[in-house]
Amino acid sequence: VLPCLPEEEITKKETLQYNTPLKTIGASPTETGRDTPEAASDQQNTGSLKESKLKYFLTVLLSLPTPSPTRPTDQTMAKKPPSSSLLNLAVAVVIAYISVTLLWTVILWIGTDNIDWESRTISATCYDPEGDFWGSPAYKGTWALCDQSGNGTCTPWGYACWGNEDLRDLCPLDFGGIGDGCYKPSIVTTVTDMYFHSGTVQNPIWAFQPHSQNMLVFAVAPALAIMIWCGWQLLKKKV
Repeated sequence: VLPCLPEEEITKKETLQYNTPLKTIGASPTETGRDTPEAASDQQNTGSLKESKLKYFLTVLLSLPTPSPTRPTDQTMAKKPPSSSLLNLAVAVVIAYISVTLLWTVILWIGTDNIDWESRTISATCYDPEGDFWGSPAYKGTWALCDQSGNGTCTPWGYACWGNEDLRDLCPLDFGGIGDGCYKPSIVTTVTDMYFHSGTVQNPIWAFQPHSQNMLVFAVAPALAIMIWCGWQLLKKKV
């Protein structure tokens, strides 16, 4: 048996039933006009998902390998690079030394090439005045007959030969060395002797060559001393 409600109660109940909006599937809180518990739960789930993605991204980013700063060890701190000023000084001295040597080599080469060495060699050779070569135009000087007091031969400039003379005795020049300036020198030997046998020239080209080379060596000597000192300093810094 249904209870009988008053007519006013029935009317109020129907009015509430028809005025209540229906909940649609997937409806947002703005569509329903109010914040329902389901919508609040969806917003909370969405926020949690975004927060989890951000945490995952930060975790991956922090897990990437980062280069650690290298700390100088005792060995690297001990080996300091040489100062640039000292290195520049050593390079400048080496360049100056090589330039002076090359310049003198070029001067010797030009001087050697402009000398008639055949005529100089003939002047230091004994010939028979009655021979065919006597009076040859290869000798640029004047042929002079000697007194033939020796073995009968003479040099073109009039020296009587005995057969046991030194080369310096036969050469009319007085440049010093072994050949006294009558024999063609080796440029490499001359430049080498300039530093290792200062003041001595085996086969000079000019009369003033030994003195010129001594002055050149004295001028280059400070550069050699600086070069040796710079090399010692660089080696000490490397060790």
